[in-house]
Amino acid sequence: MRREGTLLTRLVSSVKLRRTVLGAALAAVSLLVIIGFWAGRTKSELDGALPLRGPHGIYLTKFPLNEFPIAEGGIWIGGRTVGLDWSDVGTMSGHTYGTVVDPGYDDPTALLTGEWGPDQMARGIVFSVNQQDSPNQEVELRLRSHLSAHSCTGYEIGWRVSPNRVAYMGIARWNGKLGDFTPLVTHYGAKFGVSHGDVIEAIAIGNVISAYKNGALQARVRDETFLTGLPGMGTYWGPGTNTDFGLSQFMATDQITDPKTPDKTYCLRNDRSRLRH
Repeated sequence: MRREGTLLTRLVSSVKLRRTVLGAALAAVSLLVIIGFWAGRTKSELDGALPLRGPHGIYLTKFPLNEFPIAEGGIWIGGRTVGLDWSDVGTMSGHTYGTVVDPGYDDPTALLTGEWGPDQMARGIVFSVNQQDSPNQEVELRLRSHLSAHSCTGYEIGWRVSPNRVAYMGIARWNGKLGDFTPLVTHYGAKFGVSHGDVIEAIAIGNVISAYKNGALQARVRDETFLTGLPGMGTYWGPGTNTDFGLSQFMATDQITDPKTPDKTYCLRNDRSRLRH
């Protein structure tokens, strides 16, 4: 009887374990199916965000509207309209562009509104035509950022739009006033530049900020100055060519799944193809 009872207990435990594993697998598959479905929608179809766990979830846009500055129904705020001293980002023909009002460090900037968790990711697909090294062209992602009158704070992760050795990428901290920023890391060389179709990504977890190009880690720094804020995007410089570069798709989320491994944090990390046209 004791042996039969032990076998029965093991059998029940095995069935429960299989049910647990099966349930987890089905949940994971369902999540990927849902994300894949919504990833194919435009902003007008999904009306902003895909609601998942946490304060905000996932926001995805392919910039279906032609507007300056970008608003998408009041979801975005801009460097000129809110920050006053910076420039705004616009959208046309399915991509972003920036207009620099005053030469200097008034980078065209756009931030998403709403509540966002402290651990967050921003990702974009680079748009570029008529690529050239002069004037300088740069695309940017923003994390943990804030805009108010005469103040812009947070982290900027930028890549030069160039396939040549003049290219660079870097992570900088904006401290508030126009021109007040701190470079945290900068890398130079052709492999750090971006071209049309490249996927750029920035992730902040705790005090660690990481930058990726096409899935490959390119920079990582530690900084504790700003631990909360909004994700966003921007451009830099490119006078006379400002509509030739930007982003053709943007996604942001605060659904970071594994804070112990900053390079394996986002549920779509192994599904990068869904972000390509």
